[in-house]
Amino acid sequence: MTPIFVIAAIWVALDAVWLFDKTGWKKTDPSAMTGSQHSHLIRLRWECALLFLTVSIWSAFNG
Repeated sequence: MTPIFVIAAIWVALDAVWLFDKTGWKKTDPSAMTGSQHSHLIRLRWECALLFLTVSIWSAFNG
């Protein structure tokens, strides 16, 4: 695994920690979030999906 994937994984993890810290760790229901927090959650989902897809493609060709 290349360092860029490690950096991206750390970024996504820190992004998730920041979001859940802002929501109080227990209010993870999107309806209980502010608009800014909800858009952050959507971006976090896309970051996770993109990271997973990129790593999957990378490992398929460089397995």
